[in-house]
Amino acid sequence: SSGINAEYGEVSAEGIRVKTFADLQFLLPFFMLLYLFQFYNGYTLWWLSSTTTYDERWEVVVCALLFISISAGNIFTLLRVVALKYKIKLADLNAETIRR
Repeated sequence: SSGINAEYGEVSAEGIRVKTFADLQFLLPFFMLLYLFQFYNGYTLWWLSSTTTYDERWEVVVCALLFISISAGNIFTLLRVVALKYKIKLADLNAETIRR
């Protein structure tokens, strides 16, 4: 493997890829909980805006739409990153199997 000999061993791109995927697997549940909480806040604001009657309702509607759109974008981006990392991991495993 192509790497740089360092004081603590060899550093290679393959090792960095595996470590980042493992870190992502550890953080994934926390990110999903936070993004679902964002969506819940947006839904709650939307529900509040539809059940209350007051003059400045548009501000709550705008906040609700912002929360919902940001959480949907975050969830979509997270799922795309996970799919890409999984695809890269499978390609690395296939390449390793072919080398053997």
